[in-house]
Amino acid sequence: MVLQETAVHAEPRIRPLFSSNEIHEFVDGLAWKVVKAFEGHPELYLVTVLSGAGPFSRDLQQAIAHRHPVPRYDARIRVPSYEGCESTGTHRIIGGFPYDPAGRDLLVVEDIVDSGRCMDFLVNELVRKFGARSVQVAALLNKPSRRVVDVPIHFIGFEIPDEFVVGYGMDFNGQFRELPYIGILENPDEL
Repeated sequence: MVLQETAVHAEPRIRPLFSSNEIHEFVDGLAWKVVKAFEGHPELYLVTVLSGAGPFSRDLQQAIAHRHPVPRYDARIRVPSYEGCESTGTHRIIGGFPYDPAGRDLLVVEDIVDSGRCMDFLVNELVRKFGARSVQVAALLNKPSRRVVDVPIHFIGFEIPDEFVVGYGMDFNGQFRELPYIGILENPDEL
């Protein structure tokens, strides 16, 4: 008789970092800043980086709509770069644009900027390959301690320590994305 080994996984330990209320207060304030920055634009063109920025982009667009009722167009793309907790270092854009980005001022909505490699790649692609006139970045979270490439972030939510975070759209191998708050996953190596 052959016994099969079964993997024993620990229970996740998630320490809350930002509550749902704190996130929504930030998003509300950020909406005012975006409206002011794009004042005079008859339309707003967004590029939402999925999957992590989905809830952030949804809430930001709703808050913007209450203050600046102009047509909004949202390209929802993926720029996969992570496996588990580590960046793969390679990037590519998956998805298309429901509008032509050429000659337009774009707002990229991202969940977290850490090394800066992914955002640098995306901004350069949007300008060089797709012909965007300008690109501004709104990041919910900024992790400057991991920065390798200096990238401009025009609208920053929260600065965070060098910890792996989950919730409010951000995941660990597909888990914890649905949490209404942002928390630090304290034991990713055990899961």
